[in-house]
Amino acid sequence: MVPQDKKLSMQMSFSSKHLDFCAQKFFVFVIATYSFYSSPSHAQAIALEPQNRVLAGYTFNDRNQGVGIGFDSRLTQLIYINIGTFFSLTDREYMIDEADPSSLISLSNGIYAAPGFRFPHRYKSDRNALNWDILFRTGFACVSSQNAFEENWFLVEPAALLGIDLQLKKYNYGFSLSSKGFRYRVDISSLQETLYVIRPQVSAMFFYQW
Repeated sequence: MVPQDKKLSMQMSFSSKHLDFCAQKFFVFVIATYSFYSSPSHAQAIALEPQNRVLAGYTFNDRNQGVGIGFDSRLTQLIYINIGTFFSLTDREYMIDEADPSSLISLSNGIYAAPGFRFPHRYKSDRNALNWDILFRTGFACVSSQNAFEENWFLVEPAALLGIDLQLKKYNYGFSLSSKGFRYRVDISSLQETLYVIRPQVSAMFFYQW
């Protein structure tokens, strides 16, 4: 038998290595994306007025209620990039299915970078009019999860994401409704199993644009 304190130490060391790996990949992704869209070949496409948005609001992270903040910036007429984070503020009430080990896992917190493709359409010419946007997103994230049976269990893993945003804007203010799915690997030591899970997140945020 492995002493409990030694198991916890080994688990924290393993999670720390994953956290470092996850952070390195995240920053490489952001820098690579920025460098690609800032290259001379895209200079003409980017030659338009800057458009930046700060978002904040409510998130529902795999049945955990929380808050999220983000920054959205236009790179070209059709390409936007969103960098954000979310935090769960409530404990999840698990619905455990003995035949499905993934039901033990709950998405808790995360940080992500998600380039988005804007559905092409024309805005209304009247500045006082209500305009809309739909953006299809994909990207990279670092997420942390909770385990129903292990209180001190802490996992940080890289994740891929897909999502869609609906945005409404009038003047410099707007509302964003977003849905994302995060796919990542989970190692459950108590069951000696490795799983690949997809965890949903929805958010409702207000934003200011300048």
